Amino acid sequence: MTVAGFNAPQATRTVTLLLNGKSVGTKTVNVPENGRGTVEFVGLEASQGFNKCEVRIDSADSLPADDRYSFAVERADPKKVLFIDDGRRPNAEKFFRAALESAKDGEYSLELQRGTAAGNTTFSKYAVVVLADLTSVSDDLEKSADQLREQGRGLFLP
Repeated sequence: MTVAGFNAPQATRTVTLLLNGKSVGTKTVNVPENGRGTVEFVGLEASQGFNKCEVRIDSADSLPADDRYSFAVERADPKKVLFIDDGRRPNAEKFFRAALESAKDGEYSLELQRGTAAGNTTFSKYAVVVLADLTSVSDDLEKSADQLREQGRGLFLP
């Protein structure tokens, strides 16, 4: 967080981070004359779902309305992605995994199954199902893929 002083002398400010109405950290920051100071809070232990946050600085001027900043953060489990292939192209899964892992903060979790074993899988627990260049598809797998498509859920055919 950046604390700025406009037309203000050098000052030391106290910055407080609130999570769902409770103070979870306080730090001081030196702000040079007409300058900026930076403070960082790390390791926010937010609960699952959306969390209401606020940053406050101690008031030192006649405009206290700008001494607060409200925002929200969401803590969510990684979205599950099922990658189904027949093993003929082992790099396909590796490259797809690398692409998912480039997403911020481990947003996705990839599971691998071979086409022959995937027909009995419950697809409803996955955000996306990837059918990667399969040479043949069992009736069960085709039926499950059709259900995903009909529901408008994530089915990816690269």
